[in-house]
Amino acid sequence: MNKINNAAIKKMVKTIEGQLNKHEDYEEFWSYKLEAKKDEIVVKIYDDEDCREDYLEYAFVVDIAQDVTTLIKSMINCIYENELNDLQKYVKATAGYNKRHIKSLSCWIEKGKQEKVDKLVRELADRYKTTKSKEFEVSKFKDIIKDLYNCLTELNPTWRLESIKEKVFDRLDKFGIKNVGISCRDNKLIVIKHDEEIHDVFDIVIDGYCNIGQTVSTIVNRLAKEVA
Repeated sequence: MNKINNAAIKKMVKTIEGQLNKHEDYEEFWSYKLEAKKDEIVVKIYDDEDCREDYLEYAFVVDIAQDVTTLIKSMINCIYENELNDLQKYVKATAGYNKRHIKSLSCWIEKGKQEKVDKLVRELADRYKTTKSKEFEVSKFKDIIKDLYNCLTELNPTWRLESIKEKVFDRLDKFGIKNVGISCRDNKLIVIKHDEEIHDVFDIVIDGYCNIGQTVSTIVNRLAKEVA
């Protein structure tokens, strides 16, 4: 693959930044600043329309990509890997944490161990406070992810179709399923299983709410039945 030149990188970065900062009539929004540096892109997100440094909310770095779609996907993956996954894991684990502590709390109350009771109450209160803080962070990063996906859809309306098609062929290759053709038309994927003759033809409508993983599984499972 040929290395993308500096002019193309700057144009790509400017295009993404411009689309991300189209806020329409939103009362609350994030502002974005992207800068190309050597082999990486620095992404800065501000809680301020003028991107003043005092209002810098979050910053991260991703590698240079060959195209808009790959770059935006890298940005999304970076946020999930470095922030969202751990935050959501902590929030999800709070229910189990509380259940265990409440069970212990009940036990120590029955035994009249006030020192143990007080300690558990403090830990529950601290967990509640921390969880609420992390829930706020989750909401913030999900808003940013939503902006990135909206930007991706505006700049490449067929990205979901392309992503599903690529993932389906990867999965079919692992299962040794061959003689499959997939074409994109409007918002549909048209799937054909054939050899000397056509064995199956079907289409799947892809909209903005489709789950890519589930859609891939649906297509592969149907094609696998034809082979079985």
